Amino acid sequence: MRRAALGLILIALAACHRPPIARDAGDGSIAPGDGAPELDAPADGAGRYTQGIYLCCAKGEERTCCPPDTLPDPSVGRIATCFQYGGVRGDCTPEGQQLEAKDICSLCCPGLVRISGCNAVPHPSVFTCAVCGDGVCGPGEATCNCPADCP
Repeated sequence: MRRAALGLILIALAACHRPPIARDAGDGSIAPGDGAPELDAPADGAGRYTQGIYLCCAKGEERTCCPPDTLPDPSVGRIATCFQYGGVRGDCTPEGQQLEAKDICSLCCPGLVRISGCNAVPHPSVFTCAVCGDGVCGPGEATCNCPADCP
């Protein structure tokens, strides 16, 4: 019975899933699609940025921009709130490559947006970086996630 209920829940989730709508920020900045956590404005002119409560260092800084109170300290139960540029990858995610949004500070390269996959059962935190909205059906784009480019 539980297996059948789980199957119905997954079907309902798949039916409710809608592909992201790429948004052009107009200034060359990264503009995630629907369902993607917002990338906040750069925290300063040094290329640092924030994602919600997290500070992300600029490219090449690794975690040197992190104040001591933003680094993990198990002795007091503090978790990290500052991470390297690009998350685990250490760089932006290029066109056609997948990005795991649970990876704090991960981001698409400039000019790209995050679009969801076209799986029957969506993976809500996995996105593909693409140039959705340029009139060309490029890597990772399909009718289901970028209808503007892939009719």
